[in-house]
Amino acid sequence: MRRHGWLTVAAVGAAGAVIGVGVSMGVRSADASSQVRVTPTQLLINQRISQAGVRRSNQALTLLAPLIAQPGQTAPAGWSSPQIANGGVAPQDLQNPNLYAVVTGGAAAGATKLVRGSGATAVTRLGVGKYTVTFNKAVNACAYVASVGDPGSAAAVPPAATSVSGLAGNANGVVVQTAKVGAPGAGDLIDTTFHLVVDC
Repeated sequence: MRRHGWLTVAAVGAAGAVIGVGVSMGVRSADASSQVRVTPTQLLINQRISQAGVRRSNQALTLLAPLIAQPGQTAPAGWSSPQIANGGVAPQDLQNPNLYAVVTGGAAAGATKLVRGSGATAVTRLGVGKYTVTFNKAVNACAYVASVGDPGSAAAVPPAATSVSGLAGNANGVVVQTAKVGAPGAGDLIDTTFHLVVDC
């Protein structure tokens, strides 16, 4: 004689409501000793796991609500400062990530100087037409663009070629070289004023 075992699974629905879902399992066996049995304790464990899953899902939806456009909104409201966990966003993360420096170059004492900049901390003349500019953060993973130009609103400086690279041994530094274009002396390094932009 064959017998059928049964199993009842308790599941949790939305808003924490408990819905009993009956699941019948046809377990055929030659004797009663091999029937599948589920204890009340096992059912309670399954119920609690389901409840915890629903709670976490609801918490995630609540946290994401400010980022989801509501009826009548053209864009999500976004999170306010108090909603951001301490340490989640550092002050530098809120600043303009673009760093720049405007530099005058020359061999005379005091001729090479940082006129203005964002995040730029120092400029050093290594030799004719070769300078290092350092910033207050690592820029070795950023892009550098330099061009010769007047530091103010005077006439543009004579055209010159520029080249850039990272500074070996210093992740915060950029090397800028300025050189003549056209004959005579094309490619010869020259001291001039330049603008440097670092985009991270």
